[in-house]
Amino acid sequence: EHAGTVVTAKLSAGHEDFDATFGGGIRGTWQGDPHDLTKPVTAEVSALAASIDTGIDDRSKHAREAYLFADKYPRISVTIDRVLAAKQAGADAVEFRAHGTLGLIGKTHSIEITGTLKQPDAAALARLGGSGAIVRVKADFAVVIKEAALASDASTFDGDRIPIHVSLVMRHTSG
Repeated sequence: EHAGTVVTAKLSAGHEDFDATFGGGIRGTWQGDPHDLTKPVTAEVSALAASIDTGIDDRSKHAREAYLFADKYPRISVTIDRVLAAKQAGADAVEFRAHGTLGLIGKTHSIEITGTLKQPDAAALARLGGSGAIVRVKADFAVVIKEAALASDASTFDGDRIPIHVSLVMRHTSG
C-alpha cells in the first residue's frame, strides 16, 4: 500500500455520476522485465471491497452490503496474464495493452487493459515519498455490467459499462 495507489470506478447510477474509490488493503505483485515487455509478464493487484468510498457514507455502506457483498467476497482483484502490445512513449514511459481478468463478487471476467508504465522524475518521487526503483502505473479497463457479477443489478446503473482506472506506485523489492 502506498498513498499514491488507488483503484477508481467511474459510476453513473440513479442519474448521478460519482467515483467509487478503493484505497484500503491494496496489495499486489508484478513479475517481468520492464525493459522487454515481449518476455512473460504477470501482475496482480487487489483491494478490500469494504474500502469502497463513494463520497457519501450511506451510499458507500449500501455499495459494500448490497452490491459488493464485501463480507462474503472481501477482495476485488485485477490480474494481467499477458502483454498484447507495448511501445515506447517518451524517454521514461511505456504504453501497453494487456489481457487480464477481474475478480469481482466471486466471479472472474476477461478484460483488456490499456495503460502506461512511467519512471517518475525527482519531483514526482518527492511527492510520492519514495526513492529507489519506483515505477508509476496508470491503467484503464471497463466492466460490461450485464456480463459481470453485477448483471442482476444492471437496471440500477445509467450505462452499460463501468470504467475503471487504476493508479499504482510500484517499488522494486527483490533482486
